[in-house]
Amino acid sequence: SDDEDSNDSTMSDQPQEAPREPSPLPDELTEKLPEELLKTFYKTPGILMIAGLVSWDLVSKRDNNPLKKTHPNLFTFHKFTDKKYRLIVSGCSAGHSILVSEEGDAYTFGRNTCGQLGFGDTTTRNLPELVPTLEGLNIIHAAAGRNHSLFVTGIFNNNNLFIHVL
Repeated sequence: SDDEDSNDSTMSDQPQEAPREPSPLPDELTEKLPEELLKTFYKTPGILMIAGLVSWDLVSKRDNNPLKKTHPNLFTFHKFTDKKYRLIVSGCSAGHSILVSEEGDAYTFGRNTCGQLGFGDTTTRNLPELVPTLEGLNIIHAAAGRNHSLFVTGIFNNNNLFIHVL
């Protein structure tokens, strides 16, 4: 809607906040989901290919100013990285993407106006970077919203699946 698109350009013009500390994880998160259930989430890893607009400051914005383009459009698919990923998540209005490696590590990149990449800042990242607060957790699923990211781990506490919100 028009209300959702009205603040896109002003957020990146605001001064950067100081990096935030991530919320601590409870120490008792040590139980793992049964292997049979975990295997249903695993996908055969593949290489990420990309085409289209690659200027993250313009992706998913209603008013794209062609004079602002800093990168050319890619009209055919190109290999984005050499790393293989078992899960790639993006949303139609997210402006950022989430990648889960073969090892279950979470990588994010793209627009970061609300800290949705999980690095404690609002800096746009053009290449996938490992999310340090999720390192070592077995990420089995994720979701990308306009201003947030969600991660599901293979760890649970008191029979509740643990979900990380960035």
